Amino acid sequence: DFRSPLTGIIGACSALEGSGVTLDEKAKRELIDSIGEEAAWLLRMVENLLSVTRVGPSGPDLKKSLEPVEEVIGEAIERAHKRFPRAELHAQQPDELIMIPMDPMMIVQVLMNLIENAARYSGEEGRIDIIVRDGENDVTFYVRDYGRGLSEDKLGTLFKPAAAKTGDSRHGMGLGLSICRSVIRAHGGEIEGGNSEDGGAVF
Repeated sequence: DFRSPLTGIIGACSALEGSGVTLDEKAKRELIDSIGEEAAWLLRMVENLLSVTRVGPSGPDLKKSLEPVEEVIGEAIERAHKRFPRAELHAQQPDELIMIPMDPMMIVQVLMNLIENAARYSGEEGRIDIIVRDGENDVTFYVRDYGRGLSEDKLGTLFKPAAAKTGDSRHGMGLGLSICRSVIRAHGGEIEGGNSEDGGAVF
């Protein structure tokens, strides 16, 4: 997962710096965009690996405090807009203030992993819903897309590392969903994934 994006970055930089090769503006822009995409992927991988160290075999190192759900959702959406500026992100949450004991950075990381997977499955210009529902004894977060959905043969292994691949053969889900489960369980919750009846995937 590290080797492929690094190879792409090095190759693109070599092409931009190469002597004797004239690139038009479109080609230069494509190479620069490629560098940005690969660097962003590496950043996500590093963030996931840092999360692994906090929910590893020695137990979770959570910094929990009472946090407003609205602010956590807002932080995740703000980051997602920067990562996927063309995505159509929609948030739905109760009007009343909801406070939950959580490690906010870790929950934002979970939401970002789910949003990133949704964007890759539904296209970076597709619609992604982030929904919060306040139950009697719990609060449920939903992240859903309107893409092609999850293949039936992957549904039973979604939360195993590198169990699922996107259409982009260079990148898979890698550690993302496995870490999501570890973080949510460390908070005393559960996470599930599947397909919506009207199309797309939902977690």
